[in-house]
Amino acid sequence: MKRILLFGLACALFVGCAHAPQQEITNAQNAIEAAKAAKAPIFSQEQFKAAQGLVDSALADIRAQNTKSPFSHDYTKAKKMLLEATADAEAAIAAVPANKARIFEGAKALFDKVKATIEESNKSLEALIKKKNKEAVALKAQLNAAAASLPEDISKVSDESLLMTRAVLGKTLTYIESIKTSIEKPNAPKKDVKPALKKGNKKRHK
Repeated sequence: MKRILLFGLACALFVGCAHAPQQEITNAQNAIEAAKAAKAPIFSQEQFKAAQGLVDSALADIRAQNTKSPFSHDYTKAKKMLLEATADAEAAIAAVPANKARIFEGAKALFDKVKATIEESNKSLEALIKKKNKEAVALKAQLNAAAASLPEDISKVSDESLLMTRAVLGKTLTYIESIKTSIEKPNAPKKDVKPALKKGNKKRHK
């Protein structure tokens, strides 16, 4: 019993016998869970990853300190990382609304442009189809397939699918624009190129 009391007294007297920063661990873990609930992993990816990484590193450092002698424990680094993790998680939560709005606006802009390009291209194709252009019929089928792949209402796309939808719309726009280019080729005006004069046909000036 005396040995236990002496050990406790020694821990109280020596700075080296420190306790793990349990409150900081709890605060950081709670902040991470709150960030997940706020969908920070979707809309504040970099900040959330930074916060999660700091928590993981801090816990690893605490485990490493726990393997040492009680008089050698130093949780200063872990505590600092946990405080930074909490701040990063809270910052990630705060950034979600603005980031979500920016991503949505980008997706909507792509959505509107794809629809407008499809409508414009279809009008050009109708004229070519009337002229019995076989290629125009095939291009129209491709346009119809692209149009069918679009979401009915961009505002109803789930948060989890918004980033993927934006990426797909970007690829769809590139594809639609390539079709539009193919449509415009038959209607492109021919360049007025003057034939090159052959040798010997040049007029000699006195």
